[in-house]
Amino acid sequence: EDYWREVDFNDARKIADFFTEDCLYDSGPGIRYETLEGMLKFYDHVRSIAQPARYVRHTILSTHVDVKDKNT
Repeated sequence: EDYWREVDFNDARKIADFFTEDCLYDSGPGIRYETLEGMLKFYDHVRSIAQPARYVRHTILSTHVDVKDKNT
């Protein structure tokens, strides 16, 4: 919920708070961003092409990940 609120209501200006330095976003063929720098470039691009008034509906599965240690 906090992630999408940041994207929808703050234009992802603080999106780095939700990712690690070694993050990977893979959404299928041709849509892959590696590292935090890559994610920031992606959201910079999204902001540069966004229409002033836009409507977005996010339909997501509420997945929760517990990290127990760096090896799991």
